Amino acid sequence: MIHGLVRLIRKYYDPKVSVLVRMDAGFFDGSNFEFFEKLGVYYVCGGRLDERGVR
Repeated sequence: MIHGLVRLIRKYYDPKVSVLVRMDAGFFDGSNFEFFEKLGVYYVCGGRLDERGVR
Protein backbone atom coordinates (compact mmCIF):
# COMPACT_ATOMS: atom_id res chain seq x y z
CA MET A 1 0.00 0.00 0.00
CA ILE A 2 2.72 2.50 0.98
CA HIS A 3 4.76 1.61 -2.09
CA GLY A 4 1.80 2.38 -4.35
CA LEU A 5 1.07 5.69 -2.62
CA VAL A 6 4.69 6.80 -2.85
CA ARG A 7 4.73 5.89 -6.54
CA LEU A 8 1.56 7.93 -7.19
CA ILE A 9 2.82 10.94 -5.24
CA ARG A 10 6.08 10.95 -7.15
CA LYS A 11 4.34 10.39 -10.47
CA TYR A 12 1.96 13.34 -10.11
CA TYR A 13 4.21 15.79 -8.25
CA ASP A 14 7.88 15.21 -8.92
CA PRO A 15 10.01 12.04 -8.90
CA LYS A 16 12.33 13.70 -6.38
CA VAL A 17 9.64 14.96 -3.99
CA SER A 18 10.29 14.19 -0.32
CA VAL A 19 7.79 11.86 1.30
CA LEU A 20 7.46 11.60 5.08
CA VAL A 21 5.64 8.76 6.84
CA ARG A 22 4.58 9.16 10.48
CA MET A 23 4.00 5.91 12.40
CA ASP A 24 3.05 5.05 15.93
CA ALA A 25 4.92 2.57 18.12
CA GLY A 26 2.97 -0.38 16.70
CA PHE A 27 5.04 -0.09 13.52
CA PHE A 28 8.40 0.24 15.30
CA ASP A 29 10.21 -2.53 13.45
CA GLY A 30 13.51 -2.73 11.61
CA SER A 31 11.90 -4.29 8.54
CA ASN A 32 9.63 -1.24 8.18
CA PHE A 33 12.61 1.09 8.48
CA GLU A 34 14.54 -0.84 5.82
CA PHE A 35 11.51 -0.75 3.52
CA PHE A 36 11.18 3.03 3.80
CA GLU A 37 14.89 3.52 3.26
CA LYS A 38 14.76 1.42 0.07
CA LEU A 39 11.89 3.61 -1.16
CA GLY A 40 13.81 6.77 -0.30
CA VAL A 41 11.09 7.79 2.14
CA TYR A 42 11.69 9.69 5.37
CA TYR A 43 9.99 8.28 8.43
CA VAL A 44 9.21 9.19 12.03
CA CYS A 45 8.08 6.60 14.53
CA GLY A 46 6.54 7.81 17.75
CA GLY A 47 6.47 5.92 21.00
CA ARG A 48 7.85 5.99 24.46
CA LEU A 49 10.89 4.40 25.96
CA ASP A 50 10.48 1.99 28.80
CA GLU A 51 13.03 -0.11 30.65
CA ARG A 52 13.29 -2.54 27.71
CA GLY A 53 13.98 0.29 25.23
CA VAL A 54 16.75 1.97 27.18
CA ARG A 55 20.28 0.65 26.61
